Amino acid sequence: MVTTNRFFIITAALFFISFTLFSQKKTMKIKIDGMHCAAGCAMYIQNELNNMDGVVEANINFTESAGEIILKKRTKEEEVLSFVNDLKGGAYQASILKDEVKSCSKGKSCCKKTGNKVENCDKKSSGCCSSSSSKKECSKNKK
Repeated sequence: MVTTNRFFIITAALFFISFTLFSQKKTMKIKIDGMHCAAGCAMYIQNELNNMDGVVEANINFTESAGEIILKKRTKEEEVLSFVNDLKGGAYQASILKDEVKSCSKGKSCCKKTGNKVENCDKKSSGCCSSSSSKKECSKNKK
């Protein structure tokens, strides 16, 4: 009985440790210059990234010249950038997109997405918009 309990505890601990180590993911956003079409370039880059070791999922948006890539925790962003930059002999130039934070001098009455002053600001939601015209735009950006 004691041996069975120890086995169960050890098995559960090993499962938890392996789950924690191997299931961690991170997301990166990249800008890609050099794409000329959605069906060719964007799909090609997306397929190549989805086949790359360390990439869980890649979605490339031709219209925005950008992509969102979900990586395994140990995969370095620089590896992904080098991989994209080396595709088709360097035809594409990838760089990391940083989230822009808009600034406004009006404090909590600023919309964090647009950076504009909002007259009917909901101070409880840390500056997210509450006016009817911009509520929809800003409510989806709450974290």
